[in-house]
Amino acid sequence: MSDFHKDSFLEFAPPVEFGGPTTPILETTSPDLSNAEIQEIITQSRTFIDSAINEEIKASYLMEWLTYALYSSVKMRQESTVRDICSIVFKLAEKDIDTLSTLLEKNFEVGPFKGQALLFVWMNALYSSTFDARTYTNIVAINYIFAYVIEHTTLEFSSALTKAVEEGQEQGKSPFILMLLSLIQAAQTRFNQPATTHIAKFLLFCMGKYPEATSQVLIQPIAAGAFHNKHGLYLLANALKFSVKDNSETSQIICKVLGDMVHYVAADSLANALLAKIARGPQEGLVPLHIILRSLTSAAYVNDSNHETIKAVIDMLEQFFNIIPLPTIIHALSEEIVSKDHTYGGKHGIRMLVEAFIAGMEHGHDMSALMALFSKLINSNPALLMNALTREINEKPSCLEYIIRKYNEAAESTTLSVQIGELLRKIDESLSLDEKVLWNAHVTKIYASLMPAATEVSTEVAAGTEASAAAIDTTETPSHYTKARFFSTVHSTALMAREHDQEDNPTPPSRLH
Repeated sequence: MSDFHKDSFLEFAPPVEFGGPTTPILETTSPDLSNAEIQEIITQSRTFIDSAINEEIKASYLMEWLTYALYSSVKMRQESTVRDICSIVFKLAEKDIDTLSTLLEKNFEVGPFKGQALLFVWMNALYSSTFDARTYTNIVAINYIFAYVIEHTTLEFSSALTKAVEEGQEQGKSPFILMLLSLIQAAQTRFNQPATTHIAKFLLFCMGKYPEATSQVLIQPIAAGAFHNKHGLYLLANALKFSVKDNSETSQIICKVLGDMVHYVAADSLANALLAKIARGPQEGLVPLHIILRSLTSAAYVNDSNHETIKAVIDMLEQFFNIIPLPTIIHALSEEIVSKDHTYGGKHGIRMLVEAFIAGMEHGHDMSALMALFSKLINSNPALLMNALTREINEKPSCLEYIIRKYNEAAESTTLSVQIGELLRKIDESLSLDEKVLWNAHVTKIYASLMPAATEVSTEVAAGTEASAAAIDTTETPSHYTKARFFSTVHSTALMAREHDQEDNPTPPSRLH
């Protein structure tokens, strides 16, 4: 449409008292509208869509005014008004989807939203609606509009969904990043599981329609703003952390999104995103993989009812481990975590993997798939793994001591006892003869500290089988020690679960920056 046509149309348009479809947004126009102004915009917009041709709608300021009305309605928690506004936009979508998609891609030229696309402001309204479970209908209505637009537009619309704001306080964020932030906030808002799952399903829908574009957003660092140098993968890892204990459906969707992503990204790009150290904030020093492993442990503490979540997380990890070179993964997991979060003090990724493995078995979950992943790491670099397991960090007990304590806590011949014994056997078998000497020396030292009266301790437990005892000539002692004899000071499972739950209290979104 020519500028002349546009100017001519606006010149003869009837005046609007509270602003309307043909009245431009001015620098002084506030997005904080009164109820009367909102209703006037709704009424005039309905009439305008019915009477105007598509070119006239494209030349108008219809969507700018409806966006202002949406902003005010969400802010005032007027759910019925939000639905009215969405119904008008859906009416436009049915009339001409190309017109609506064109308008959503426009940037505000003045006002508080200057530089932001209309699509971005609408997605921000979605985000604002996640802080209160009572505004669930807002999320449904806004998502319905977006899903319809994405379903009926070409792949070119993906650029609007993933385009970042270049100026102002929202710099660096895109509508897609806002969707991820909405998922995080919904996941940690009480009684908000339906909204969380709704957003997760919409995320999966976007991933299915634009797999290449959305996958790139997940693994590319955010260029500016509050989340500078963080990745979409980091945001999804936090969404998973807040979902695993009480929202299995959402957790499985997040894992599917991340699992599907690996088919559209290069291995080095995935490794950079998954293993990139967080430079600031309360999670400083962690990498997204640590957050995912923490999520797996949290899921494992839910007795008997979280099998599908655990399976989904492990399957996702397996996909990561299949595309990223194992030496890269084991080096990252073996590195000491230096973080502001005390939860991770004295730990590394290998320790977290072990904790998830043991917690799962203690709570009745099938962890055989995780054992298979552990076996891959063992075979990749047994010496480095042994070093990680036996290393004491900040004068805290080594991971090997944690394993041996858990082995001896378990009743003999239980799944926990058998599986830990199998894990220790795999480690022992992978080591060279010189490494076995060091390994068994560590085992002996640990048992001596647990049972000071013993001067000679069997290395049988180190490998979980009698065969390993022959590797080093030691005096045999019982291969199993009871909890009552040695572990009276060790926390019970119930206490550990409670402490773990306290450590996992949700982090407010502002602190994730």
